[in-house]
Amino acid sequence: MLRAEACESYCRCRCCSVAFHELSQSHRALSQRTLYPLIGLVTPGQINKSLFWSTSSFSPLRMANNFKHEPADLGVVTRLLNDLNDLKVVDGHCHMFSEEAKESNPFEKFTLGGKMEDIKNTMLYHHVFNKMSKMLSCEPALDKILEIRRKKAERFSEYISYLFNDARIDTLIVDTGYPPTITIDQFEKLVPAKIYRVFRIDENLFDELLDNSEDFDEMLDNYLETLNRAIKEEKVVALKSIIAYTTGLHIKKVEEQEAESIFKKFISSDKSRFKETYSFKMQHYVGPKKLRDFLFWRALEMCIKEDIPMQIHTGDGDIDMRDLSNANPLLLHHVLNDKELSKAKLVLLHAGYPYVDRLGFLANLHPNVYMDISFIPLFASIGIFYRLVNAFEMVPLTKILYGSDAFQVPEMYWFSAKLVKESLRELLEQEVNRGALDEGYAYKVAEMILSENARRLYKI
Repeated sequence: MLRAEACESYCRCRCCSVAFHELSQSHRALSQRTLYPLIGLVTPGQINKSLFWSTSSFSPLRMANNFKHEPADLGVVTRLLNDLNDLKVVDGHCHMFSEEAKESNPFEKFTLGGKMEDIKNTMLYHHVFNKMSKMLSCEPALDKILEIRRKKAERFSEYISYLFNDARIDTLIVDTGYPPTITIDQFEKLVPAKIYRVFRIDENLFDELLDNSEDFDEMLDNYLETLNRAIKEEKVVALKSIIAYTTGLHIKKVEEQEAESIFKKFISSDKSRFKETYSFKMQHYVGPKKLRDFLFWRALEMCIKEDIPMQIHTGDGDIDMRDLSNANPLLLHHVLNDKELSKAKLVLLHAGYPYVDRLGFLANLHPNVYMDISFIPLFASIGIFYRLVNAFEMVPLTKILYGSDAFQVPEMYWFSAKLVKESLRELLEQEVNRGALDEGYAYKVAEMILSENARRLYKI
């Protein structure tokens, strides 16, 4: 039987499976999907060489010349596929939707912005389109999908239950600070899942502190009391910071005396110079930066005291994010290397996308850093497979947490969970088939990422 003689140290063929994470960084973007048409399904003579780049020793053409298809262990593949479909899901980071979602066109929500004619030509749009067509058992036509969706949404609770049961969504950990305007009690009645809440430290809280406090001590007392009340009375399972949206993640320790001096200068000056229009086109205070850093640090100290995690927004953001480069998780080095803060459990949201490999390095290096993968399933869609590969490179598998970042429509929660299960299955089957993982541990990995890591971390 022929083997991959030219690159035997990098690859082995089994079930058309290639260990791409062992390839050089510049070729990791290749996937099984690229090679399926080439390995065992067509002969090299049938390939038009002009269609493929050939300068690299790892080009699809050269790889195809070196491989012959070997039979798959279909027992392993089938068992993993069925088992992952049945696994319960804890969505570790999402938002809420209201009854208004029953009238929505879900396709308009799967976007960070842009014109609808552009959105219709994204891979994400077509991915959601085809999955919804199959889920609703109708022909792949937009008017048919929307018509059937509208009819099913007339009995909205039943429709939501169907979606959540299909994806086996069991628990939601919700950031209630993001629209729509619905209470957590109303949301609990709407969805068939257990609901836990995180408290969002955002621009609204910062504005309130700066506008309604006459001196530094009052401001600090109000701040700490607000956090303490959320933890003790509202029983949140984590705090959440979105400081990346404003002054960024290059956070340094600021002593209380310096923070007080900065606050005094602030309230005695023209405060409007610190305001900018962002976050739903509202005016909010951006700085002073050192005051924000000081308050962030105090929130982390409270998380340590109360033994709850801190979720930190990293990477991608809404269209009004001031500077994406300020959301690079590597900027957290002052926080991560502080001896006292090493006791804080830091959940870095959205896998730092597009800085996924950087966050993976941090999660490997620092025992208290966890990777949440929300946002990526919903907005990078087909990229979730490669981002999971990035995560698996270095992150301990006990520290990868599933999340969706879903909002506004129930289809987002459903699509994200289904897509991540498919991508996890594909990646884990690849590793089982090439001998890197045994089947039992592969199943355990999926279980940990989809629910158990979150249950342990958030104590739910």
